[in-house]
Amino acid sequence: MAGPACGEPVLLKFVHDKDQLAFAAEDVSRTTMTLDSLNKPAIAVVLGDGATDAFRAFTAQRIGQQFQVFVCDVLVVTPVIQAPVEGGQLLLTGPVLEDDKVLRNKLMVRSCQ
Repeated sequence: MAGPACGEPVLLKFVHDKDQLAFAAEDVSRTTMTLDSLNKPAIAVVLGDGATDAFRAFTAQRIGQQFQVFVCDVLVVTPVIQAPVEGGQLLLTGPVLEDDKVLRNKLMVRSCQ
């Protein structure tokens, strides 16, 4: 099952109401700096297999609902789920990631330290 072991730091956390799904660095296969459609900094995230399955189930149960995305316990974006996220690929964008180079770097190296 995906998710951090007890005491392991949480790299990515997805929260909807009282439900949450958390992933440690080991649950993330790859992160890549890129630009979004507006030429703003973005980070492409590819989840590992277990995390992909867990995220697909999490998003499938919440279509049309808003949720929060945290990186190292910092809220970065609050998107609305349009469809189940298949394939475990995410593009994280928004003002927080644009402005916070330290947070971007933490995500890139997959460590909240």
